[in-house]
Amino acid sequence: MCCAIFGSALPSFVGLWLVLSFSVKLPVYGLHFWLPMAHVEAPTFGSMILAGVLLKLGGCGLLRCLPLLAGDACVGLRDYFSVYLLLSLVLRSILCLAQSDFKRLVAYSSVVHMTLILLLIAVPSPLAISSTLILLLFHGLSSPLLFYMVGVAYSLFSTRELAFMRGTLKSSLLISFFRVLTFLVNIPVPPLPSFLAEVLSFLSIWDTSLVVPCVIFATLLLVLSYNLLWFSSISYGPYRGTYSIPCQVRIGLIIRAYFGFLLVLTVLIPLFST
Repeated sequence: MCCAIFGSALPSFVGLWLVLSFSVKLPVYGLHFWLPMAHVEAPTFGSMILAGVLLKLGGCGLLRCLPLLAGDACVGLRDYFSVYLLLSLVLRSILCLAQSDFKRLVAYSSVVHMTLILLLIAVPSPLAISSTLILLLFHGLSSPLLFYMVGVAYSLFSTRELAFMRGTLKSSLLISFFRVLTFLVNIPVPPLPSFLAEVLSFLSIWDTSLVVPCVIFATLLLVLSYNLLWFSSISYGPYRGTYSIPCQVRIGLIIRAYFGFLLVLTVLIPLFST
């Protein structure tokens, strides 16, 4: 019932308390109620820092707390905790389909990805830890890019409601091009490292149970569905916003540099992972 760390023995309830604390920071379903309002009220760059850096500290803290979860009490609760995480994955993905606010949709999608990361941490496998690290890294890069696109859309339409964001494909091909790249970054498509992380996730949980890969596969279909929802809603239809050419050049340079960095990681991460 105890595990040693830094030369001292700590009871298992300390490990469970630390997991609960970092789960609020991550966050997971049921402990996430502070996150959507924080993103909605924060400015664009505040949301980018929150999603790209601060939330990932919860995942890093959980990885460091893995030695505290070796007790019998923690192992016995792992199955119940995994069932709760699987149910929350499906419920939160369905809730993303019902969102009309673009920024709130991106915030809830972050909860879905973080719940998947916590599910992988609960799997006692080195391959699961490797996929967790890649997911933490790449989601820390793709999630700020989505919030940046929310800020770009708000500057064009002065609203975050998807029903009023229409026709950017007709107004600016440059922004639409980078929006397509953002859409591809957020879903696991090759050769992006997110695809590698998803493959490693399936391999790490395949031996646990047949139900777990099926639930995660259904979650990935829902993730694709709500990403197609916001992409098609913004790209097509009559254009209702105002657009300035200097804004186009400035946005293009920033996103181009960001995607150049992602391209370098796309080449380097598979090499180092092998």
